Amino acid sequence: MRTHQKLLKLVVISAGLLSGAGAVTFAAYGRQPEGMIVDRVFVAGMDWSSMPASQARAMLERWRQDRLNETVTLKLPPEVKRQKQWTPTRADLGAEVDVEATLEDALAVGKEENAVTRLIGKLRGRQRVDLTPRWQIDEKKLQAYLARQVAPDVNVPPRDARFIPRKVGFNVIPERPGIGLDNEALIALLTEQLPQPNLMEITLPVKVIAPKVTREDFKEITGEISRFSTYITGTRDRKHNIRLASSKIHGIALRPGDIFSFNEVVGPRTPKAGFRMAPVIVQGRKQEGWGGGACQVSSTLFNAALLADLKIVRRQSHSIPSTYVSLGRDATVDYGSIDLKFQNVSDSIVVLAAEVEGNRMLMRVFGKPQPGKQVEIVRTSASSWGGSVRTVSDPTLPAGKHVTVEAARSGRRATIARIIKVDGKEVRRDYFTSYYPPFTGTVHVGTGPAAPKPGAPKPAAPSAPPSTAGGAQMHVP
Repeated sequence: MRTHQKLLKLVVISAGLLSGAGAVTFAAYGRQPEGMIVDRVFVAGMDWSSMPASQARAMLERWRQDRLNETVTLKLPPEVKRQKQWTPTRADLGAEVDVEATLEDALAVGKEENAVTRLIGKLRGRQRVDLTPRWQIDEKKLQAYLARQVAPDVNVPPRDARFIPRKVGFNVIPERPGIGLDNEALIALLTEQLPQPNLMEITLPVKVIAPKVTREDFKEITGEISRFSTYITGTRDRKHNIRLASSKIHGIALRPGDIFSFNEVVGPRTPKAGFRMAPVIVQGRKQEGWGGGACQVSSTLFNAALLADLKIVRRQSHSIPSTYVSLGRDATVDYGSIDLKFQNVSDSIVVLAAEVEGNRMLMRVFGKPQPGKQVEIVRTSASSWGGSVRTVSDPTLPAGKHVTVEAARSGRRATIARIIKVDGKEVRRDYFTSYYPPFTGTVHVGTGPAAPKPGAPKPAAPSAPPSTAGGAQMHVP
């Protein structure tokens, strides 16, 4: 302190004694030249003392390029139990140096000093200022590198425990936990580590991904709750579609509160997914379409869900009654527009079993049967009314002839009830109504010449007149 006071006194006295050029010199210490860094400023160990900003920028650009081109070793942690490593550059991992922001930090040093303190700094020697370059992490670039190069060798999806129904009883395949990159922890780690000057190696943080369904969940299952089967008819391709759709449903587990969606589980009925062309119903007409036969799977499942007392969330009947279930007990589906959904409202897990054997499809629901509970499906009402016929005049047909192009179809309505009984006493009744609209038929009525009666002689064909040589016609009176 005493030395500082003496020095300050010397400065003041000297300033008072000096005149002319001396005063100008002192005043110069009070001004920091624009675009000039003060002395004793170091950035990443580089001495920028009294250096113009343009020179410092060029030096920092070279330093930046060298750092971004340096490689970093990424290695897997021991729990992954695999030997694998990657050697990306800092730039590959999205690291970047903000040159302009770093330069602004350097230029800001000493800006708040006045003439006296700056002069004292000159005379005594300024305290060294060490700055760290401003680093940034481009998370999109980092995520792209990890997804493309690292994740495929690290991420292992979890495998849920599987319930395998058998003709008698069932088996359970245990679950397997998964492993995945902990992206949030990795970004935080790289943000901290990438600016380090001697960065050599980073151990990738991973996390264990727990399966949704464990073997423990299936301990609640004690038996079969319901079953329903239908007879399969149609082409080979239709039967193929039924087997394929059934295989996607087989073994699906629903926890309490879970909602099953046919379209989500079975997916789009496309050739890419393995489905084939087979008859489908579109606006009351049968035609070829991808995945024909899926509606028999959904209808069979609908009935099994009804008998298992699962809550029907969404269901729609066909535009014409189905042949494989009784009236009012079908459920149509169309990917992207019409779905079958039901919810497990019980207090334990249930598992769906879908099996095709020969020409029979069987749907079963496994869970924890409630003693004394009985589910019955009855039709409570049914009605029908005739469809209209549209006639079209057809001159290509003999007069009076009628040809049915499309047969009319009666409209129908049916309501079924699900009756829930416990110990023989009814406790609930749920209703489901189906509507099958009438279809207008088309009949062509002939308006052409009348057809000759059977046995009537045919009119003689006119004879050609005689001709003369050269083709001139001869008129015969």
